[in-house]
Amino acid sequence: MGKILKPLFLALMVFSFSRIEAVELETVEGVRIKSQKLELKKNKVKLDTITLTRDKVRRIMFTQKSRLKVEGYREYNPETLMAMRDSAEKVFHNEKSITLLDEAYSRLRDDGTRIFVYHYAGVILKPEAKDLAKLQFGYSPESEHFKVIIGRTIKKNGKVINLSPENIKITKPTQGMEFFDQGYTVSLTIPQAEVGDIVEYAIYYDVYSPWNKKIFTVNWNYASREPVYFTHYKIVLPDTSFFKKILLNADSFDIKVDIIQKDGKKIIDTRSWKLPAFDEEPLMPDLMDIVPRLVGSNQKDWSYIFNWYKDFQLKRMVVTDTLKKLADFIVKDAKTLDDSIALIYYWVQQNIRYISIKGAAASGVSGHPAEETLHNGYGDCTDKSILFSTLLKAVGIEAYPVYIRTNDGPMLVKEIPSYYGNHAITQVFYPDGRYRFLDATGRWSRYPYFWSADHGVWAICAQKDSIYFIDVPPPEDYARIYEYNLKINPDGSMKLKFYSSYTGDYESNLKYYWNYVRPDERKYRIMSMVAQISPGATLDSFKLINTSDISKPFHILYYATIPGYLEKEGNFYLFNLPDLRSRFRFDYISLSHRDYPLRFSTSEMISDSYYIEIPSQFSITSLPKSIYDSTDLWIVRGEYVRTDNPNIIIYKDVYKRFGRYIPVKRYREFREALLRLKSFVSTPVVLEKKGGRK
Repeated sequence: MGKILKPLFLALMVFSFSRIEAVELETVEGVRIKSQKLELKKNKVKLDTITLTRDKVRRIMFTQKSRLKVEGYREYNPETLMAMRDSAEKVFHNEKSITLLDEAYSRLRDDGTRIFVYHYAGVILKPEAKDLAKLQFGYSPESEHFKVIIGRTIKKNGKVINLSPENIKITKPTQGMEFFDQGYTVSLTIPQAEVGDIVEYAIYYDVYSPWNKKIFTVNWNYASREPVYFTHYKIVLPDTSFFKKILLNADSFDIKVDIIQKDGKKIIDTRSWKLPAFDEEPLMPDLMDIVPRLVGSNQKDWSYIFNWYKDFQLKRMVVTDTLKKLADFIVKDAKTLDDSIALIYYWVQQNIRYISIKGAAASGVSGHPAEETLHNGYGDCTDKSILFSTLLKAVGIEAYPVYIRTNDGPMLVKEIPSYYGNHAITQVFYPDGRYRFLDATGRWSRYPYFWSADHGVWAICAQKDSIYFIDVPPPEDYARIYEYNLKINPDGSMKLKFYSSYTGDYESNLKYYWNYVRPDERKYRIMSMVAQISPGATLDSFKLINTSDISKPFHILYYATIPGYLEKEGNFYLFNLPDLRSRFRFDYISLSHRDYPLRFSTSEMISDSYYIEIPSQFSITSLPKSIYDSTDLWIVRGEYVRTDNPNIIIYKDVYKRFGRYIPVKRYREFREALLRLKSFVSTPVVLEKKGGRK
């Protein structure tokens, strides 16, 4: 088993290691030192070759020695791969590269440890594909051994150039909220790879200390964004093992699956040939949700995983006296249940910094004890969810941490119990059975809004033994609302008042931004916004409203003067409303046809209103014709309204998109609606100066 010791708690210990264990130390600078001896005495950590003080040591890991035999790797001679290249190039045309070999081997041993081997060979056909030779892999030394089995370039003439071990670099990456685990990055470049060459590599993982030896899952894609000539995936389990699998998105593909019982093993051998590329499109679904894919697990249902997670969480959600006193203090002015939830939501966001500090599963999946996170003043998504849930629990509100996979990745396959999630948030229950989700990881989310990456995904609530779907909020929860008051002067200049309101991510991101802009710089940032309307525009005054108060809506208010805004065309003057064309760009509808749905992070709303005062010296010659399109997936509306005062017109538009997806069969209709809106907001109002024509 991999074990991590915290030097802070060590007194006097001397360790010697047998043939199955070694020690690896990481310094605070990220330097890794291996040793066969470890002595811990007072403030000193002594290894074979060096002695350090405790404050110089980040962590100490006890690791097992790697097993000598690398199994599951099949060697291909250069001639075989070159023959595959020649055959593949006859099948696939005008490609940047072709995957010749996409092969993997997964084995679950009797003792719960496991092996994973991956073997790749691909041919570079265009210069932009030369990055195939630049590789990165992650591994966690406290739980697994990693080895590069082979790395080489096979030149067009058959010459082989091997990777040198000296060119394999191991570094400690910077991690963000999407990582439960922490580990190292292995970087390498296959040498001298040029157009026409074959790049080949194989890697080996010996996972001697998995998060849980009783849980074994697989996930394999048979296709990619480049064509695949041959793909082969073999799974080996003890012959008595239960194993459930599903083949997804595979109806139109020929994927062979053989199940064999042999020598006390259950072997699931899968393979396929000549799979086409899945081309890139803007805002397409995650690749794993559209390509043929095998998912499997040795768990019959979610019960064991729920109980394992639950055990971690309950031990960390203890309501201590300190937490109880804090929670009572936070909600002392609350008048309703929602007030209490909101106040604790704000407190955790504002007072506990986000820092990723994960190690093994006990901390990675279920975080640190709530009071420890409070004492530290920092934590990652899991820690903040644990603390937030525990503080709610302290005031009698039912709440639990839940694991999700943010919606920039694949969706959960509920039928296959597995590890799931790269993020943790909180599910809050009301006495009547209703519930809501909140994400305290950030700093500026105003209740009841939460991060859009959490929308439209499954949530694993272990303490309720349930999986819930997080509904996509209505567009009003992810909105930008703009109000303008425009007064055009007889000389063609314009006075402008701008006032904006926001909800959801738009608001939290803007609060984050403006809180990190120095007060003395804010004026210049607003001036740059005004200058985008017209280069000669000047800012008269501005105000940022509720910049630092998380509980109140954020607004931007400014007044500006825009000289020479009207465009003269012969006897007429053209008037375009400021900001509209840039606001409704809709770059993602550039394709006239799509093969995959449009996928967004959440719903969306934009609303504009303009009160426009025209000087008496001008008359309105024409206004753009109103548009309106309403469906179950979107609403598009735009109109100019004449008032009783001939010198005042009012403009209004609304764009709403419901849900996260626009299906392929609805894309053309959606695109046409947005193109009409783009055309509408780009069409100017035509004015005429009275007495201007003879």
